[in-house]
Amino acid sequence: MPITLLDILLLVVMLMGGTGVGKSTLLNALAGGPIAQASFARPTTRDPVVYFHHSVKTERLDPALRVCRLVQHDRPGLEQKVVVDTPDLDSN
Repeated sequence: MPITLLDILLLVVMLMGGTGVGKSTLLNALAGGPIAQASFARPTTRDPVVYFHHSVKTERLDPALRVCRLVQHDRPGLEQKVVVDTPDLDSN
């Protein structure tokens, strides 16, 4: 079977913004469950969370992402996408 461009490319989506804007809540909505800690306490996210499809080998991730908290999923619509929940921009 030939290798396609989709076999090579990953779209990395970084959720970035200020404290309390909903980055973790958005990731949890995409995941369909609690993946990232979302709270009214601020700031909540201390370390980035990398959400990626189980078919993606960890070696394909950027080395900087491999040291983050890695969470795999099996959602069909997100196979070639990596979503990263980052700490807030206000306090870091």
